[in-house]
Amino acid sequence: MRDTMATNMWYAAGSLSYERVEHTATLLLSGQVLLVGGSTSGDTAELYDTATYTWSAASPLPTARKQHTATQLLSGKLLVVGGYGPGGATASVDLYNPATNTWSAAAPLTTARRFHTATRLRSGQVLVTGGYITNPDAALNSAELYDPATNTWSAAGTLIQTAYNHTATLLQSGQVLLAGGVTNATTYPTYAQLYDPSANTWSPAASAY
Repeated sequence: MRDTMATNMWYAAGSLSYERVEHTATLLLSGQVLLVGGSTSGDTAELYDTATYTWSAASPLPTARKQHTATQLLSGKLLVVGGYGPGGATASVDLYNPATNTWSAAAPLTTARRFHTATRLRSGQVLVTGGYITNPDAALNSAELYDPATNTWSAAGTLIQTAYNHTATLLQSGQVLLAGGVTNATTYPTYAQLYDPSANTWSPAASAY
């Protein structure tokens, strides 16, 4: 569905080529929206054209996945990280180039994870936090930084509290606020923590009511 601010109404926006759940949708610099992966369609991607309200196929992913993240880099490329693949939580990372409609492999995560978050920092690096692993099932308290300039990952400190299915928001200060989520099957809806990129450290934040 699409919304028009002028009329405050919803209109049909065409149908997806594949049924999807636990996928990602990212607005590209071109104004198109790229849908990636998801259940029942894990290795497929499709583009939505906001000018014509139509869908078209994008090149298929090298790695089928759901429960992943998709982050647009400063270059305009899309960084697709982790998620749940054929063997469980995956450490694989794929890069999509909208200019050529092609995928390429990027350096893998240090730790396989799904249900994590990925946030592009002011530096252009991408902060990946928390998530969930399989075999054994457990929430994570680790974080990693991706540097697009060198295609490398580095440690980004240790979360104060393990978390998956949480949120991560880049603040005006440049810090990242993690809020809520689940840790080892226990919900902590009021818990929050802050990441400081300049110090590469985590600290507790005021809890929500």
